Amino acid sequence: MPPPAAYVEPIPATPGAGYVWIGGYYSWVGGRYLWNRGHWTLPPAGYRTWNTGYWHRDYRGHYWVPGHWR
Repeated sequence: MPPPAAYVEPIPATPGAGYVWIGGYYSWVGGRYLWNRGHWTLPPAGYRTWNTGYWHRDYRGHYWVPGHWR
């Protein structure tokens, strides 16, 4: 079963300079999709950009491809 359409959550004001918004996403837990809220965070040393995770579908079904820093 595919995940629901992404929840459109309001993005609160940044807590300070250099913070990056990590958007929310659905995870599969206990036989159902649960929404994980987005949050602000500081990037790890040497990174600046967050590549958002996404749900992918292939012959195995739907699976989550996690986001990562660049």
